[in-house]
Amino acid sequence: MELPPNFVRIKDIRARVFTQGCMGVITYIKEIRPSKGDDHVLQFSIKDDFSPEAYANELECKFFRQIEDMPTPGNIGDIVIIRNFKATRFRESLEIVSSPRDSATVTFFSQDKIPHPSSSTGYGVGGHKILPFHGTTIHKPTPQEQMGIITLKAAASPQISQVKLASTQRALSQRPFINRSSLIKDLEFDKFSDLVGEVVKFYANDQDSVDLYVTDYTTNKHLFLYENPETAEDPRLVASKNWKGPFGQVTLVIRAWEPHATFIKNSIKVGDVINIENVHVKLTGANKMEGALHQDTKYMDKIYIRICHSSEKIDALHKRKQEYELRYGIKEAREVLTRSDAYLKLGKDHQKRARKREDARVRHRIEQREMEEEEEEEVDEHLSRPGSNSHIRAGYPNIKMSSVSEMLNNSGLKARGPTGAEVTLPFVNCKYRSRVRVVDFSPNSLEDFSHAMTNPAWNDTLDDSKSGQKRRDDRWQWGFVLLVEDADVAANATADRMLLFVAGPEADYLLRQKATDLRTDPTGMHMKVLEEKLFIVWGNLLEIKKELGPKGVTFPLPSGDKRLSNVAFDVCIEEYGAKVPRSEKWPEGWQRMFRMAKTTIME
Repeated sequence: MELPPNFVRIKDIRARVFTQGCMGVITYIKEIRPSKGDDHVLQFSIKDDFSPEAYANELECKFFRQIEDMPTPGNIGDIVIIRNFKATRFRESLEIVSSPRDSATVTFFSQDKIPHPSSSTGYGVGGHKILPFHGTTIHKPTPQEQMGIITLKAAASPQISQVKLASTQRALSQRPFINRSSLIKDLEFDKFSDLVGEVVKFYANDQDSVDLYVTDYTTNKHLFLYENPETAEDPRLVASKNWKGPFGQVTLVIRAWEPHATFIKNSIKVGDVINIENVHVKLTGANKMEGALHQDTKYMDKIYIRICHSSEKIDALHKRKQEYELRYGIKEAREVLTRSDAYLKLGKDHQKRARKREDARVRHRIEQREMEEEEEEEVDEHLSRPGSNSHIRAGYPNIKMSSVSEMLNNSGLKARGPTGAEVTLPFVNCKYRSRVRVVDFSPNSLEDFSHAMTNPAWNDTLDDSKSGQKRRDDRWQWGFVLLVEDADVAANATADRMLLFVAGPEADYLLRQKATDLRTDPTGMHMKVLEEKLFIVWGNLLEIKKELGPKGVTFPLPSGDKRLSNVAFDVCIEEYGAKVPRSEKWPEGWQRMFRMAKTTIME
């Protein structure tokens, strides 16, 4: 078949390359249906070659338009011309995805109105006949295009009955459309949902992601609780003192990655009502609900956020907002009165003790807030450091960086005794800051990273030797070891390596996840979150240990081994001494140790 000028065959279409035109026979088509946003979608597939060797040369097309702009679709066997488009390739298939914002057009030609080539004289060059058509354009087909349509229809005619049968079978095998629309109150962990919400605020974390805060004024008990400082027992206790509302557990934080992040920064403002599709609902390390919006692996440029233009959805949200404001205002007033009445009923002695308890609680939470503010001040400094993992932040930014060798061979271990003689100290209490990468870990099983505080082998304070009584502690505590080396080590070089202990509150701070019994995790959710956090710390180390360990490969691997892929990160390290029995190795009864400190995985 001779193609019209500037047209290409389907097999010659290249992904992400602008194409002026192609034509094909409809081999499959769906009814126009609502999309997940405000548009409707027309989906069909076309072919231009029905030879046995060209069975895979099929082009899938999806046109998103407002319903009033949607053309009447064609039928199986009709001819289609598509102009001004860019195709995308997913695995081995080509696809056209057209939004209302691009210039792609589609034109349908009914097979019943296309003549046989023997009767095509009036449709070619010099003729005046026009093939009937309908579509998203009013431009008439050129004589060359009309002759191409007539020739293609004749070539495909023997195959049309087989194409219709295949299309019927394909339609029967299609999964039904799943409506994933949800209110925030109905969100479930580890599921994907579509939301309509009002933008509360947003801010950029780094160059690749934005935290988007949205609400639909429904309550979910798994969300972070934002308190109103005007009705809190003490305004200083409010964790987020700059939060302007809405208060309660009605706001979902969504971590949006590119290309959505750029769209948010450029096209969204506070107060907008937006549609958000494909939100992955997750559990954070702090056991709170959050959302994640990642790049589509199939349609790399697709944006899953758009301004909502549905008056029905906007009106429903505004109605919930009015009900929320009325309900929350009454609740806050009642809480203020209840607290006042309860306090006045106490006697003077009880009031004094209550004030002391309240003051202690205030001081504790103020200290916590000051620590949080200090961490926030470190964010800008952290993001300005090139070459380190941007998802891990270390404190003490004013401490100069030290290599592993400098820490292991700290000159402060040499000191002068009372007689002036040089002595070697077993350890020094010292803080360091370094840039390292993880090359191994222990224990080998992640299930053993958490320890029961009821286990005397782990909790050496379990027995109260003074009273002879045992204290019950049902908590769990993190405890594991990382083997680290300097960030930059030449391949096959002998690198200095350090055992870095991670346990207790510092492990909680690193992982932002409370320790639990990982061996009795019914849903596997806690283990999944832990694996995701540790992947940020050590990359593919866990995967290659599982893969290569059974094959006899020993760890750690040599420095620079390409099988290990991870990103170095900045870390704070504390040197300290652990009391041990005196021995030839530890004559002073102290073991020199290093532990991670004030280092965290950013949420």
